[in-house]
Amino acid sequence: MSPPLHVVYCLTSSGGDLYEAMTRVSLGTVRLTNPTARIEIACDQQTHQALQATGSQLLREADAVHGFPTPDGPPTFRNRFVKTTLRLLLRGPFLFLDSDTVVRKPLTLLLNLHADIAAAPNHSADTLAEQIWSEDQANLDTMGWQVREPYVNGGVIWHADTPAAHRFAEAWHCNWLANVERTGRYRDQPALNNALSADQEIKLQVLPHSCNAQVGMRPDLAEAALIWHIYSSTGLSAQDRFSHCCRRVLEGRSRHLPSRPISGLVKATTPNRTPSLATQLRFRFKSKLQSLIKAG
Repeated sequence: MSPPLHVVYCLTSSGGDLYEAMTRVSLGTVRLTNPTARIEIACDQQTHQALQATGSQLLREADAVHGFPTPDGPPTFRNRFVKTTLRLLLRGPFLFLDSDTVVRKPLTLLLNLHADIAAAPNHSADTLAEQIWSEDQANLDTMGWQVREPYVNGGVIWHADTPAAHRFAEAWHCNWLANVERTGRYRDQPALNNALSADQEIKLQVLPHSCNAQVGMRPDLAEAALIWHIYSSTGLSAQDRFSHCCRRVLEGRSRHLPSRPISGLVKATTPNRTPSLATQLRFRFKSKLQSLIKAG
C-alpha cells in the first residue's frame, strides 16, 4: 500500500493577510479531495510567530506548522529562502504546492512516481519559447545559465527523498542565493531550472499539464485539470472563484473555512465565476451611463 500523500506549503505572512487566506483555501481543497493527505506548512520564524500571535486557524487546519530560521530580509526573500531548502528541512517524499492552487481531484497519480523531482512545464506550454517569459530569460542571461527542456514551473513540485533530490535542493538554493546577490531579485524559477539542467544524473519526471494547469495562460485545460494554478499572489480578481473564497476568509464571517464556496470551487469546471444578475445589470447601467455622458 502506498503511503498517504504528503503536501507542503511555504507561507510567509503577517497573520490574517491574503497569503494566509490563500493557503487556507488551497488547504481546504486538499482536505476535500484527498482526505487522507498529511498537510504541513513551512514558515520562516517571523511568520510562525505571527500565526501564533493572531491565533491563526492554520495551526489547527494543518497537520503541522513549522517555523525555520532565515537571514533577515523582506517577506519574499524569507519565503524563497525556505522554499528552496524544503527538501533539506523535511523528511520523506512530498508534494510542494503554491498557495494559489486548487486541488480538484484525488492525486493518486503522484503516489507512484519513479523520479527524484517531478514538475510540469511553465505556462502549461508545449515549447521552450512559450515556457520562458522575458523576465526569466533576462535573469538567465545575466547569470549565464543554461536550462533543459522543458522549463518547469515552481508552483507544483514533487520531491522524492533521494540523494539526487537532496543534491538538487542544495544546488537550487545556492543558485538562488547567487542570483539574489548579483541581481537583487528573489525569483526562484531560473535557479530551479538551471539546477535541473546542470545535474545530468537527476531523474526529472515531466508532469502532464493537468497537474499544474496554469489556467490564466491555458483556460482550455481547466475542466480536466487535477490542479488549477490561479496566479493570485499579486491580488484578488472579481471574476474567479478562488478569489471569492479568499475574500470570505479575509472577511472573517466564520472562524471556519467557508465549506460551501470551497466545495463549489472544487466542483466547478472553470475557475471563473458567472456574475450575478444584479451585478450584470449594474455593469450594464454603468456602461450605458458612461456612454450617455461621453455623447454629451
